[in-house]
Amino acid sequence: MEGNRSVLITGSSTGIGRASALRLDKAGFRVFAGVRKSSDGDALKNASSGRLIPVILDVTESESIAKAVTTVSKETNGELYGLMNNAGVPGGGPVELVPIPTIRNVFEVNVISVFAVTQAFLLCLEKAKDGSSIPDQHSD
Repeated sequence: MEGNRSVLITGSSTGIGRASALRLDKAGFRVFAGVRKSSDGDALKNASSGRLIPVILDVTESESIAKAVTTVSKETNGELYGLMNNAGVPGGGPVELVPIPTIRNVFEVNVISVFAVTQAFLLCLEKAKDGSSIPDQHSD
C-alpha cells in the first residue's frame, strides 16, 4: 500500500518539485519536501493533505543534508522508499559571459548535490528496499 511509503523530494518550493510533492501526497505517499525557506514549506504544507512534511534542506550544505537525514530517519524508522533529486539552478550562456562563480554554483547544485544527497540517504533507501542495510563502503 502506498500510504506507508515515504519519499524525499529536493527543490520542492516551486515548479516540478512542488507539483511532484503535492501529487505524491495526494496519492497517499508520506512526502518530505525539501525547501530552503520555512515560508515555502508553510505554503506547501497548506496546499497539501496535511501529511506532507517540509524539511529545510540546502543541497549544497553538508550540515543541512545531515539534518535532513536525521529528521527523515526519525520520522520513518530509517526507511525511505524514494528520493527525487529535483533541486536545480540555471546558469548557461556563452563561455565568455558566464562568471566562474555561476558555473561553480551550477555544478554544485545540479551535479555534486545529487551525489551528496543520494549518498547521505542511501542507507535509508536500502533499508526500505529489503529491511537491511548495505555494508559500509568506506571501511578498509
